[in-house]
Amino acid sequence: MTKWRKFKKSRSAVAPAYEIDHTAFASGLHVFADGACEPNPGPGGWGVAVFRDGVELSSEHGGDADTTNNRMELTGLLRGIGAAKALNGPVTIWCDSMYCVKGANEWRHGWKKNGWQRGGPNADPKNRILLNAETQLSRTQNR
Repeated sequence: MTKWRKFKKSRSAVAPAYEIDHTAFASGLHVFADGACEPNPGPGGWGVAVFRDGVELSSEHGGDADTTNNRMELTGLLRGIGAAKALNGPVTIWCDSMYCVKGANEWRHGWKKNGWQRGGPNADPKNRILLNAETQLSRTQNR
């Protein structure tokens, strides 16, 4: 069973920092995935690190000269899912992108049901386009 978690930002008056309970990933299998693009769209990169019981097993990274932030976030997440599948077992995937977390946990079920389109049959056709659908579809077909 895969658990998805979003990092939580602290509510400090100083520069935002993440509050991370390191004991949460001291045991078990954990995949950390991230992506970024600056400016958006523009050049971007993604990275994945896999840990078991607090020890790094592997890491991977890459990028694209002309991409978007969401595409890099998705690429990092999908590479992380691939790494987790290869290790076969319960895994927690850590990702700071609400687009990826909600897409993986909630939205993909509706997208698949609607033929990889947004909004259902009564939606305005111009709003039915699902961005990055080819990335989502390729992962679902491999499940």
